[in-house]
Amino acid sequence: MSNPEDPKVTTTPHIIKEELLAEGKWVKLEQTTYIDPAGNTRIWESVKRTTRRTNTEADGEYWFIYYLFVSLLLLRA
Repeated sequence: MSNPEDPKVTTTPHIIKEELLAEGKWVKLEQTTYIDPAGNTRIWESVKRTTRRTNTEADGEYWFIYYLFVSLLLLRA
């Protein structure tokens, strides 16, 4: 049950910065600092392909982020 005295802070999630940590021939490791909907600063590390075709409509990165989002929603439930 929620307490009416505890205000919930909501903000628009946004990326603060993206840093390249390492890069190889096939993949690169990036660190993303972002603000979540609750206003907390978070850090996310991700691996991205360096050999993606320009005419490809989707790749594994989208599905990985979608899976993470759904997993976080299920953890909060």
